[in-house]
Amino acid sequence: MRQQLVPIAEGILFQKKIEKIFETLLTTPAHLFEAEEGEELSAPEKKAMDSLMQTFVAQLKKGAGEVKADTKDSKEIDSIKNEYPELKKLDSKVEEGDLNEFVISGALIAGIVAAVPKLIELFGYLVKGVGAVLGKFGFKKASDKTKQFAEKIMHAGHSVHEAYIGSIQGGLKMLIPGFSELPGDKQKQLAEIVYMIIVLTLGLDAGVNAASALKSAEWVHFGVEGALTAIKSGEVGVWLSKAIASTVV
Repeated sequence: MRQQLVPIAEGILFQKKIEKIFETLLTTPAHLFEAEEGEELSAPEKKAMDSLMQTFVAQLKKGAGEVKADTKDSKEIDSIKNEYPELKKLDSKVEEGDLNEFVISGALIAGIVAAVPKLIELFGYLVKGVGAVLGKFGFKKASDKTKQFAEKIMHAGHSVHEAYIGSIQGGLKMLIPGFSELPGDKQKQLAEIVYMIIVLTLGLDAGVNAASALKSAEWVHFGVEGALTAIKSGEVGVWLSKAIASTVV
């Protein structure tokens, strides 16, 4: 029973941390919020986003033990693959490889598969955390600041996104056993997938037209519309598994 309760407790604590980050952001005086113009984040916005990403990456690292244990459970791995059939495509890469392609190991496949439920779980707590704050303050009262924050994140300069994507890539190295086996460009693309879901979640809760805002972003290499639809319908797992499989394969 303890093994089941500990992850739940950690998830709720993660959600509470997200709530605190946005509560601080929403209670920041408006004149501070508007102090900086242009594509870069204001000081309060940067502090909020830094805290959000640090908290998310820390949670990725905390999930490493659980993911590692699941990689050794063949029944668990098969169960996840059956739930998300797209992940079965990764099996075809085990015996492949030549001078122009990397060889993917069974251990890496197991690590990637085992990490998917943990990522979905964290996205769920993130949505609940942001939603709880908007509900607490009242959507109309909180929407202006939250919308401004989300829009500035989406339109932020390239260096801003690169820094956060790099942080997530580091977190995925801790979460997924064998992640470093992947070529650097594929590691980065998987980090971009995770980052895009986070940014779209912020935009969706704020009522921002996230899809159009992200289509022109240099770092986006995946279907924004599909990801947004998945978040709205609660089918992030299906979209995530397809995006991961297509990236690795």
